[in-house]
Amino acid sequence: MQKLELVIDVLKTFNKNGILDDLVLIGSWTHFFYRIHFDDAPEIPAVRTLDIDFLVPNPRAIKKEVNIGDVLKKLNFTSRREMYSGIEKFGHPDLDLEFLSPLLSAGVDIARPIPKLKTHAVGLRYLEMLAWNTITVKHKSLMVNVPEPSAYVLHKFLISAMRFKEEKRKKDQDSALKMATFLLKQPEQKDRLQKVFESMFIKWRKKVLKVIEEVHPELATFLKPHINNPRVGWRFEK
Repeated sequence: MQKLELVIDVLKTFNKNGILDDLVLIGSWTHFFYRIHFDDAPEIPAVRTLDIDFLVPNPRAIKKEVNIGDVLKKLNFTSRREMYSGIEKFGHPDLDLEFLSPLLSAGVDIARPIPKLKTHAVGLRYLEMLAWNTITVKHKSLMVNVPEPSAYVLHKFLISAMRFKEEKRKKDQDSALKMATFLLKQPEQKDRLQKVFESMFIKWRKKVLKVIEEVHPELATFLKPHINNPRVGWRFEK
């Protein structure tokens, strides 16, 4: 089975079970939907990886009760739970699937219970900037939530600074570089880059700007004048 076909089957299954609206597709598979959103713009690289990640912005807000392990088993995914953390991950011969959720305190790889889905997600810091800045992209009968491109770009640069392995750091930066250049050429998207940047804590802005100065001077020049602007918070008018 082609990986894209499997990703679409997962999305269709989540939609059929009434939980797709409560999830945000994050990671490099979002590029497929960004290309749809921007009329197949060639500047957006068609990145397709061996894993697919779903963000659960607010576990308590999920309306339907679904045993996600049983749902994914029908698509030939098998569950594996880490003994010490309690985090559950799902593996397929062609793809690994994970649920993530914002962690509003220090620490990484902490299991966050998702009671309605009968599973535990990986709790990670910095995901709230993706959770509160989303768009919905239509693909055939599906309505898929993904991070705003501006939030995706800034988040990729931010987490790249925390990668210990050079390969993963470069992968994060490469995913964001071409898209950042593309967004800077679109007036509305350029404005969104500024607003999402201003929604970040100033400590986060300094971290991400340090990375951007090294890899994308044009974006750094645009963002730097806004580094000390008052924080506007995660929820703001678009």
